[in-house]
Amino acid sequence: MATERLVVSDLLCYLLYKFGKMPLKELKAVLLPKYVSQGPDNMPSIRMGEGDLNCLLSLIRKLGEKVDGMGVEMDAIMKVVRDLQVQRPVTSLAEARAPLRD
Repeated sequence: MATERLVVSDLLCYLLYKFGKMPLKELKAVLLPKYVSQGPDNMPSIRMGEGDLNCLLSLIRKLGEKVDGMGVEMDAIMKVVRDLQVQRPVTSLAEARAPLRD
């Protein structure tokens, strides 16, 4: 006894029953294809074009500029902290937690 493999296809079923019963132009207009896959591993890989890469490169550049700006700000903060440490050296943990007084 042979077993048959059944493949469900709404599109092919529709075509089978409507082909020849309605004008071809109308049939083509009704069939808006839906593309599906059984999984992402079955899909072809897409190479990014120059336009797509430009968008990503622009975002990376902006991020780099922000990081550079933060580095400059951190340097300024560290300079202030070092200046404060020179002016008022900390000798104990309690003293480190005490608020600064002029």
